[in-house]
Amino acid sequence: MSAPDPRSADPGPVEPQFVELMNGLAAGLDDLFNGENCPEDEKKVGFFLTCFKMGEAGRFNYISNCNKLDVRAMLKEIVARIEARMGAEGRA
Repeated sequence: MSAPDPRSADPGPVEPQFVELMNGLAAGLDDLFNGENCPEDEKKVGFFLTCFKMGEAGRFNYISNCNKLDVRAMLKEIVARIEARMGAEGRA
């Protein structure tokens, strides 16, 4: 098995020093966007929050109120939009 590409994201869990903070932020964002104690099937706004250590490639943490496949689809759309803008304008 080859070593992981250092440019790729580490698929591990949220780093321990960020767990409590990210869980609190996610709960607060979900309450603000969807109302307190909103049932999963009634939520109207999805989000995902990322954080990373500046200058350290290959590792980021994220938390979301969405299904991972929905987050993946949204990220692909964001990347496509950024790449299209970079190609058209030469910058993001």
